[in-house]
Amino acid sequence: MSRTLTLFLAALLGVPGLVAAGETLQVVAVPTPPVLDGVVDPVWKQAPELLVAVSPVTADVGQRYEVYDPARRTAGREVRLRAVTNDERLFLLASWTDPTRSVAKKPWVWDAAAGAYVKGPGDEDRFAMLLPIGASATECMVSGVSFVGDLWHWKAARTEPAGYADDQTLRMGIKNFRGAETWYGPGGKTVYGKRYDDDGSAAFEEQKEPPTRFAGEQVSRYRPQQPDGSRADIRSGAKWQDGRWTLELSRALDTGDPRADRALAPGEVVQVSVAVFDDCGDMHHATSPLFSLVME
Repeated sequence: MSRTLTLFLAALLGVPGLVAAGETLQVVAVPTPPVLDGVVDPVWKQAPELLVAVSPVTADVGQRYEVYDPARRTAGREVRLRAVTNDERLFLLASWTDPTRSVAKKPWVWDAAAGAYVKGPGDEDRFAMLLPIGASATECMVSGVSFVGDLWHWKAARTEPAGYADDQTLRMGIKNFRGAETWYGPGGKTVYGKRYDDDGSAAFEEQKEPPTRFAGEQVSRYRPQQPDGSRADIRSGAKWQDGRWTLELSRALDTGDPRADRALAPGEVVQVSVAVFDDCGDMHHATSPLFSLVME
């Protein structure tokens, strides 16, 4: 499993961020929810916008990983966020600059000389949001208390074609546990983490073997499918235009699965962080510091 959440970890370990203390994303109740299509409906204007800066991992942290390449890092940028609810579901609007639309993850590419497909280069654009399940994210790493997070993980190549974001669970702690990977933070800190897929089928099926006959210069390795179970909790709609992604996400306030999903209730304040992946994975994405999601 790739270390796609290293920068979330860095945020939880207390990396200084560009969102001032006390910054909040206010969730506003609306009678009619937006349509999930990547187009900004007028309803979004009813909610205040929060500008969140995301930053790449620092060199001292990145160099502790063998596959770290500073040239692949997602550059820092601002993410525009708004959030509304219809008392049944949370709707999140996220928009950020991205000069290239990356929607092909390691596709099969035709090698004319060999007369066969080979695995090509390239990754996908992604967006993620992490919410704590139980203990506060602001205290978990420094206090030594294990942290479990609800991860909303949108993937331009794998989940968006089906109209979903992946629903996953992240477990972290300062003590090693079975199946955990070693992750690094600033100041020489080391912690352990593992990302779990929630129950159910994914919104994509990997084509592990390439076509045996020519089917185009490039063939996707992922086929969209209808997800089910908890992995079907988060709906999405996204559009890339003029060097900018506009993404809309929606999930029930309470999915009925407290082990894997953070329930959201009126009046609640939840510490969250977001991350942007620009044609990359691993520790090369950019993340925000923690900020408050305030439920109306």
